[in-house]
Amino acid sequence: ATGARFKSEWTDDPLTSVKFDTTVLEGQVALITMSRPKNRNAWTEIMRNEVSRCVDKASKMSKVRVIILTGDPEGKAFCAGADLSPASPLNPNSMEGDVPTGRPANLAYWRDGGGQAALSIVRSTKPVIAAVNGAAVGVGMTLPLACDMTVAAEDAKVGFVFGKRGLTMECLSSYFLERCVGHKVAMELV
Repeated sequence: ATGARFKSEWTDDPLTSVKFDTTVLEGQVALITMSRPKNRNAWTEIMRNEVSRCVDKASKMSKVRVIILTGDPEGKAFCAGADLSPASPLNPNSMEGDVPTGRPANLAYWRDGGGQAALSIVRSTKPVIAAVNGAAVGVGMTLPLACDMTVAAEDAKVGFVFGKRGLTMECLSSYFLERCVGHKVAMELV
């Protein structure tokens, strides 16, 4: 099998769900665009790998001064949350296709993809700015919490929908949300 999701380390495979541009302001800005416009930039495990890879790469580039994370405007959303398509090895959001060859799938050891991407943002050596340019739901709302700064469009809609779906918050958001808005407001949002 080929592709970034079958490797044990970052590769130079072409990006399939993220655009990475370091030509902005003469290379001083690394622009990472989540780009699955047909799916409203819905989050997948491939996207997790690619966002983490791009953040790590930009952190190592001496000319880059800041990283901006945004959604593809054609998707009309920053990120519509996790892609909830049925599980299968071909589904870009399925754990089944994200397990290294020879290792059995074991949900007990699986980390949430948003949490892994958030950790790459937290360990970045450059400031990371989330430019929320549309709807941000689920991981689309929790991922910006790990960023150093978030700027949202006036018409951006946000939502913490985990409780409505019977899920716990992911992406380290139960930690970051309270730090960003305080305990009382965080309890109202979730």
